[in-house]
Amino acid sequence: MFDREALRSRFEEQGWVTLPGLLTAAECARFLELARGNRIPPRDWSKGHAASARPYYELASLPELLDRLELLLGPGLVLWGASLVVRQPGEIHPWH
Repeated sequence: MFDREALRSRFEEQGWVTLPGLLTAAECARFLELARGNRIPPRDWSKGHAASARPYYELASLPELLDRLELLLGPGLVLWGASLVVRQPGEIHPWH
């Protein structure tokens, strides 16, 4: 179980949260393997994997993730887009 109030408080203070431990190292490795094996480009836009690649949908549909997202954003969430950004340890990814 997770600390609902602590998560909500961090989100309200920072505007974002991380979810360490949500996935095991093995689960992360499996997702990367499946995502990298999907060589079919998304149909309509760069984040179209949400609709065209099953691993992205399965990851976004995890009950443990949805519980936290619904707490922060409310019910009725829509997976509008999904893409994969791979970084090496210590490498910074610019927001936009």
